[in-house]
Amino acid sequence: MNNSQLYALAAPSMRPGDIIAFHGTELISDAIDDFTHSPISHIATVRQGVHDGAGVIITESTIADGVSGPQSHSLGEVLAGEYPHGRAWWLREAESVRARVDWQKFYAFIGEAEGSIHYDIAGLFGFLERALPVLGPHLCQHENPREMFCDAYALAILEACGVAEAAINWREQTPQDFLDMPFFGGCVQIWGAPTAIRYSLAA
Repeated sequence: MNNSQLYALAAPSMRPGDIIAFHGTELISDAIDDFTHSPISHIATVRQGVHDGAGVIITESTIADGVSGPQSHSLGEVLAGEYPHGRAWWLREAESVRARVDWQKFYAFIGEAEGSIHYDIAGLFGFLERALPVLGPHLCQHENPREMFCDAYALAILEACGVAEAAINWREQTPQDFLDMPFFGGCVQIWGAPTAIRYSLAA
């Protein structure tokens, strides 16, 4: 089964709040691999499932087409255009977690974030720098609500809609740290060569 078939099979079952984890083939992805011992280099949140003939829409904090920060894209187009040789996994939001989501706040936060928050380049490299001895633990410790990179944005969405604890400093989290949080009900690889990833099931 090829990539397009894998994605087409899974897409109709994706729902808002689900997570898409990516692994790219660029140098920054390799650096994240080395420092986090995980193939996950980017995180996005499903904003809209398949609806009225339209494909899955994700919201992600990235830099694309001159736009910096949270923005919505077609998942199919992102996979084909940005990850032709990469990998991606669909992580289903657990039903026990979904039951706690305030959907009005979920969509309100995303709507406000897109266009008003910038991509946090310093935060992206912060978790790499924190591996440095002595100095590392003191770098990039403070959240900046006007700047968020990929998994920080996904975690901020969950915080805004009442799922994640406000005490979590999302700027300190790596993409793998996010997947280690117990939000998920299962995982399906939807793109690329078969690769197992680590994630935490909700109680």
